[in-house]
Amino acid sequence: MTFRRKQKEPMHIELTPLIDAVFILLIFYMLSSTFLKPAVNIILPVIEYREQVEEKKKIVITVDKDSRLFVNSEQTQFSDIEKAIAKYIDEDELDVNVFFSADKRIEYDVFVKIMGVLKSLGIQNIALENDTAE
Repeated sequence: MTFRRKQKEPMHIELTPLIDAVFILLIFYMLSSTFLKPAVNIILPVIEYREQVEEKKKIVITVDKDSRLFVNSEQTQFSDIEKAIAKYIDEDELDVNVFFSADKRIEYDVFVKIMGVLKSLGIQNIALENDTAE
């Protein structure tokens, strides 16, 4: 009785599932990276020092070069800024982080008015955003 060995087929690696997974990850990162910056186009002033802020409730106030005011990407008037900020905070909990981001070409009095409103609301955690590279 003679035994014949079965011929083994050469091994090969299927790359199709790997390529599919890589394309899905690529699409995910491309889409998520486009939403990281706000839609308001401003030029930030530059400094060298940046402080890390602990995670709390976050309010972003942005002023563009035409002195248009945005609170968390919603445009508002200066007369309504207190109401716009107050809807994002609880009256008994003022432990929020406010990030103030303004174009370097705005008038100084705009900055002072916004800081006055924040102080009148009792908000103390204010971070001024800037650009770290020119």
